[in-house]
Amino acid sequence: MGTRICVYCHKIGTSREHVWPQWIRRHAESVMGLQLANVQGYQGAEEHKLSPPKLTFFRKGHSRLSLTIGHPCAPCNSGWMSKLEVDVAPILTPMIEGKTRLLSYEDARVLQAWATKTALNFSYAAESTFQHPMPRRLARDLYAGRVTRTPVEDVQVWI
Repeated sequence: MGTRICVYCHKIGTSREHVWPQWIRRHAESVMGLQLANVQGYQGAEEHKLSPPKLTFFRKGHSRLSLTIGHPCAPCNSGWMSKLEVDVAPILTPMIEGKTRLLSYEDARVLQAWATKTALNFSYAAESTFQHPMPRRLARDLYAGRVTRTPVEDVQVWI
């Protein structure tokens, strides 16, 4: 497969990063009662253009929220990215549940860093289909501001 370079710190090595973090998957299933198994899919590539695709149901054996990527290295994944998940969980959980939540300046910085990381990871999961890939400098800038949670230039997060 060749040598992989971390998109965040540019060191050699990869790990499997969950795009949707494990705490969100656990919360969605145990607290909110969502069924996460992916049981729906489209089958048949040779369908007529004027008719809808044939929808069939089958169990894929994994959650819709279990998407992983191999772009970050293990130190990034288990270091600053893991700490970011720990820090954002108490901020984001009430919001996921639809509860009103006042955000402090620090909360907003944590949420902005998390949203940027998560959006970047989603883009890396689908980058082979992008006509214009995400600029790699966004990942570098997020990594550079990982301790202070410095907002990444040209990134806006709307809540």
